[in-house]
Amino acid sequence: MNNNVSNLVVDNQNLIYSISHYFKGYQNKDDLFQVGVIGLINAHKNFDEPINTGESKDISLYDTIAEVDNLDLNSLIALKEEIKKLDNVEQNIIQMRYFEDFTQTEVANALGINQVQVSRKEKKILEKLRNQLNE
Repeated sequence: MNNNVSNLVVDNQNLIYSISHYFKGYQNKDDLFQVGVIGLINAHKNFDEPINTGESKDISLYDTIAEVDNLDLNSLIALKEEIKKLDNVEQNIIQMRYFEDFTQTEVANALGINQVQVSRKEKKILEKLRNQLNE
């Protein structure tokens, strides 16, 4: 981890711990802190990306779970379980797009399909996850 990111984590560790207190039913606060650090690093990494690159994310994974009423740890666990139910291609698309920050074009190249197919599949996957979580 470079110094900028280390300083960012140190400067914001109190914020991360304060947010972790919203998950009162979760016993392991260290796990929550680690997830918060990862989120902070990803946010920092994405903040420097250029605007208007011509490629956009229609719906983010956050958008999918944010529409679920009363978002809590149980909802996040339910999301994880629903992702496990997806087929391998669908899981790969979600993994690359939302956990590895691949563009749709990069996902398409990795899977040997075109960007339009990735976009359509991603939209269907997110709609499926949203519907399952709203049941």
